[in-house]
Amino acid sequence: MKKHYILGIFLLVSIFILLAVPTEAYATTINPSDDAYIDSYYPYSNYGASDYLGVGVMVFGGYCVTYLKFQIPASDRAIISATVSTYWYNYMCETWLTLRAGTTSNAWYEETITFDNSPYFYYYVISEAYITDRDHFNFEVKDYLPESGAFSIIIWEESTTGEYLQSDSKDNTLYPEPPTLTITYESKIEDFLPAIIGGTVGAILSVGAVIGFAVYYSNKKKRQRIELREGEELDKMEMVFCPKCNQRLYKGAKFCTECGNPL
Repeated sequence: MKKHYILGIFLLVSIFILLAVPTEAYATTINPSDDAYIDSYYPYSNYGASDYLGVGVMVFGGYCVTYLKFQIPASDRAIISATVSTYWYNYMCETWLTLRAGTTSNAWYEETITFDNSPYFYYYVISEAYITDRDHFNFEVKDYLPESGAFSIIIWEESTTGEYLQSDSKDNTLYPEPPTLTITYESKIEDFLPAIIGGTVGAILSVGAVIGFAVYYSNKKKRQRIELREGEELDKMEMVFCPKCNQRLYKGAKFCTECGNPL
């Protein structure tokens, strides 16, 4: 088999391996370490153990704000993206609410936070969206994440509709869809070394199989040509007959191949 054919096959397999290598190492999803809402109608009450979170004006007229705290793992990788995902619902909500997300202090805990002792509402507004019953409010927080440790955000309602929305907290076990933070990290060569090594071995074995088949096929054709030439040469030889058993023999034979009679 010609060398450039082998190189071409190896190149194609190598390109396939490179295309199969993932461009992102992995994404990790983090649930809140703390989550709670506060209610101005009950300024000294704590709702950290509630199954729900709330924003807007609740039934009794209290203004509610939701606090979320995530623990960011230390990593030597660059972060490609970091997205907080929240789901809000309230079948009685008949309009669109303006939700905002912002950063806040980490000086709060779900077991003790109340409207009275809560940190300042926000440092930086991260995102704003218009949502209603059964809507997602998702936003990017990559530029606000610390290298590691606690990261707190709040979600509040800015409009004056007098409506509210609720979300599942991390403590909800019935039909939970709590807030999450998904961080996607930059890939490194060691993440897909097994794929490269496995692909290279596969490529070598594949090329070896192709070469082996080509050599076998070439030798087979060569044997067929030799057998054909030998057959043609035998056909050209004169034939004689054994005087004893009348076996047909090639001229020049010393003994009969059938009865052994010397000729």
